[in-house]
Amino acid sequence: SDRLWCLFELAAFLKSKNAENSRRVLIIRPTLVGPCSIASFLTTWSGMFGLSMFPLSGFGALLIAMSGFWAIVAFRGYFSAVEILEEKLNCTSFDSVRSACCDAQHVDEQGNQLLCDR
Repeated sequence: SDRLWCLFELAAFLKSKNAENSRRVLIIRPTLVGPCSIASFLTTWSGMFGLSMFPLSGFGALLIAMSGFWAIVAFRGYFSAVEILEEKLNCTSFDSVRSACCDAQHVDEQGNQLLCDR
């Protein structure tokens, strides 16, 4: 993440999971897991429905291929999100994060100077 408060929340979460003899592990599951699970189920269901109603016909094969396409699209989005998240977390440091005060050039809407959050 590139926001300062996100980095603080991540550090606080890891600190709250502090156990004496265990390694701190952070498992992140993007919100796209839900749509991927639904796409998998619908692909399997429509494939079985297509084969049972239209055995080895052109329409059954088309139904399976179309539902499989949407499952592949959902999974590609999921794995892309995981890869982007891993890249961001690997290169995140306090030196590279942004904060709202720095984005506003340390001046509020009325022209008053803001204290820096960093």
